[in-house]
Amino acid sequence: MFFTIREKIRLWRLEADLNRLTAQHQAAVKASIKEKKSGDEIDGLRYGGDFEIDDTAEVISELRTQQLLRKAKKYDLIIPDHGDERFWTQGGIYGEWLLTPRGRNHLRANVIQAQKDWRDGLTWWVPLVFGLIGALTGLTSILLKK
Repeated sequence: MFFTIREKIRLWRLEADLNRLTAQHQAAVKASIKEKKSGDEIDGLRYGGDFEIDDTAEVISELRTQQLLRKAKKYDLIIPDHGDERFWTQGGIYGEWLLTPRGRNHLRANVIQAQKDWRDGLTWWVPLVFGLIGALTGLTSILLKK
């Protein structure tokens, strides 16, 4: 929602990669089950091949976090403290602080409200300006007729 075109394309590619990796991983697990491999091998596939998936998911989450933080700073909103586990989690691969889904929803709602407040302030002035322009145009045309 708050992304530039370049960031939207990057996010789209990352999400496509995540979907592809997840599908490949699930297919590998299903194939090993179908081949009746041992339980340890299946568990190894099931739980061991998640690094690329986790890495891509963390990069997506980091990108979304950065975008929301940039918007929150633009509107001078209060950003939740990193110590609040409801809103923040530390990434398992890179160790970056990432917003949890609850944190993203909270911050996104605050940004949307700030944007709405800004637009409401703007929509109050626009009719006033156009009304004054119309009144001045009418007054000018009356004065020029005489």
